Amino acid sequence: MFRFLKLLLCVIAIIEPLAAQHKAIDFPPADEADPALVQVAEDPSLPRVLILGDSISLGYTWEVRKLLAGKANVQHPDINCWSTGYALEHIRQWIGKKRWDVIYFNFGLHDLKYLNDKGDYVSPDKGKQVDSVKQYQANLKSIVTTLQRTGAKLIFATTTPVPGGASGRVQGDDVRYNTAATEIMRDMGVEIDDLWSVVNPSLASLQQPQNVHFTPEGSRVLGAEVASRIAGVLPVASKAGTLPNHVVVDTGDAALIFKEFDGKTPNGVWDRQAPPQPPDFKFAVKPGALEMYSTSPLNQHLVREGVAIDPSRPYAIEGKFTIPKLGDDVNSFCVNLNVAGPDGDVSNVNTWSLNVDLHPEGGAVIKFMGFVNGRFTDFGEVETTWGAAATEYGFRMFVNADFDGRYQLKRVSMFVTQGDKQLEKLMVDYGLFPYQPDETKSVRLGVNTHEADWVLRDLKVYYLDVAKKLN
Repeated sequence: MFRFLKLLLCVIAIIEPLAAQHKAIDFPPADEADPALVQVAEDPSLPRVLILGDSISLGYTWEVRKLLAGKANVQHPDINCWSTGYALEHIRQWIGKKRWDVIYFNFGLHDLKYLNDKGDYVSPDKGKQVDSVKQYQANLKSIVTTLQRTGAKLIFATTTPVPGGASGRVQGDDVRYNTAATEIMRDMGVEIDDLWSVVNPSLASLQQPQNVHFTPEGSRVLGAEVASRIAGVLPVASKAGTLPNHVVVDTGDAALIFKEFDGKTPNGVWDRQAPPQPPDFKFAVKPGALEMYSTSPLNQHLVREGVAIDPSRPYAIEGKFTIPKLGDDVNSFCVNLNVAGPDGDVSNVNTWSLNVDLHPEGGAVIKFMGFVNGRFTDFGEVETTWGAAATEYGFRMFVNADFDGRYQLKRVSMFVTQGDKQLEKLMVDYGLFPYQPDETKSVRLGVNTHEADWVLRDLKVYYLDVAKKLN
C-alpha cells in the first residue's frame, strides 16, 4: 500500500507541471468545445474578419485570434464549413447582414474526398468523389461572386497537402484542386495565400501521420501565416469609417467636380477614346442628356475632357440611365472610373468599370470589370432580377468608399434605384485589378456601350470628404 501511495504521489508530481505547461502554451484543451466555433465578443472600433473553412481552419482560427487580438474581430461560423457545395447552401447565413472588412476562406479537402453511399470514407474504387474538378471550379466561382458582393477584402487559402494513406483521399489531388482554384481566383481578382507551400516542406513534423489534420504546432504555423496575411490588409480595412466620417457630406459646390445633362448646367466636352470601334461612332451631347448609339459589336468608349479627379480621395458618381430598346445580346450601359491619362489623351483606355447588361428575356447582370490598354478584363459579376428596356434606373457609385461614403481605398460601392426603390447594393474590391491608378496623377471619368443605345441624364460627380457646413 505504501509503495502504491508513493507511486501515486510521483504521478501527481509529474502531472501537475505538465498541466501548468499545457495551460502556459494556451492551446485549447481537447475536452472543451472548439473555441474557433465560439462567436467572440467584438470591439466595434476594430475591423471585422470572417474565416470560412473546414476543420483545418478550425485548427488555426484559435491562433489567428490570439495574434490579431486588439487589431481585428476574428469570427468563424459555428460549424465546419465542409465542401463548396455545402458552402453554397449556407454562405449567405454565414455572411449575415453585418459588414466584413476581410473574408479569408478555403474549400477543397471535402470536395476531393471519396465517399460511398453510406457517407463513409473509402478508396476511389469503392466510392465517388464529392465534387469533380469542374464542379469544384463552378462552385468556387459562385462562392466568390457572393463574397464579392459584401465588399470585403477576399483572400483564398490553398488547400493543405493530402499525405499518402489519408482515409478517403488521394495524394496529389490537393495539387490538382489547388491548380483549379488558383485559376478561378486569378480570373476573379482574389488574393491567394498559398498555405500548401507554407507547410509542405516540413509536413513530417507538422501534420499527423496519414492524416490531413495537423499537430498543435502545425496549426500554430498555419495560424501565424494566416494572421500575417490578414494583418497585411488590415491597415486599409481599419480606415473604414475614420476618414472621412462627417455627419453630412457636402454634395454641392464645395465638393462638386462637375455636373451636367440636367437641362440647366452647361455641358462639357466628350471625346471618343481608343480603341474606337468604328473611329467615328455616333453619340450626342444634348442639354438634358448624353446619348450613345451602338454602331459596332465592340465596346465604344467616351471620356470627359476638362476633368481632373484625385484618385486617392473618395468620390461619388451618380446619374440616371435608360436603354430604350434591347437587342439579342449584351445591351450594356457602363461607367468608366479612374480613367488614366492627362486631359486630351484618347489613347487605349485604362480604367475600372462597372457595367450593367440588360438581358433580352428580362433581368440583368452587373459586371465588375475594366480595361487594360484597351483590352476588356472581367473579374466578377452578379445576376439581378430587375432589368427592362425603356425603364430609367438611377445609380450612385462611391469610389474609395464604403456604402456610407466612408473612406475605403480601392473599394467601389454601387447602388441602383428605380424611382424611390433601391434595387441593388453591392461593393467591389479593385485592389488586385491589373490596372491601378497612379495616386499622384489625376484621373478622368468615362462611359461606354456594348451593343446598346442608351441615354444618360443628371450626371453628377463630387468628392465625399468635404463636410457640409451646418448653420
